[in-house]
Amino acid sequence: VDVLERYFLRASGSGFKMAAICGLGGCGKTTLAAHFAWKHQAEYHGGVFWISMEDDRKFENSMNDLALRLGMLADSFDLTLSKVLECISQRKKPWLLVLDDVDQSCLSNQMRKVLLGRWKRRANGQLLLTTRREPTEVCESLHIESSCCVEIVSFSQDEAKKFLVRRSGIDNA
Repeated sequence: VDVLERYFLRASGSGFKMAAICGLGGCGKTTLAAHFAWKHQAEYHGGVFWISMEDDRKFENSMNDLALRLGMLADSFDLTLSKVLECISQRKKPWLLVLDDVDQSCLSNQMRKVLLGRWKRRANGQLLLTTRREPTEVCESLHIESSCCVEIVSFSQDEAKKFLVRRSGIDNA
C-alpha cells in the first residue's frame, strides 16, 4: 500500500496516473486494491469505480452496471463504453478506477480502449489494475513505470508456518 500511496497520493501534480499490482492467483492483489480504495475513498471526490476485466462477459456486465449508475447506458456496448470513459475523464475532481483481473494476454478491443485509449490524456484520475501477468510485461505493454508496479510474492513454506504461529498466539516451542 505504501508504494501506491506514494505514487498516487503524495506525488505532486494532478493529471492521469496508472499503477499495477502483479502476482500469482490468490496472493491478495484484489484485496490490496480494495483496501487501498476503501482507505482512500474520501480523497477521491470524483468517485471510486470498479471494473472486472476477468473476461469479456464480466467486463461488459460491470461496465454496463457502472453506466447504469452514471446514467450513461446506450444502445450498444461500444457507445456505452465511450460515454462512460468520456464521463469519467471529464471529472474535475480526482477519481480512482480499479481494473481487476487484467490477466488475458490478448485483450478485446474494448478492454484495450480502457487501458490504452486517448480518453486518459486529459483525465484527472488514477487507474489501478490487478493482474497475474509478469511485471515487466505489464510495464512494457501498458506503458507503466516499473516503480509503479507492485509485485506481491507468496510466503515460502517456512515463512507461512512462522506467520501462522505468530498470528495464532500459540507457542510452538
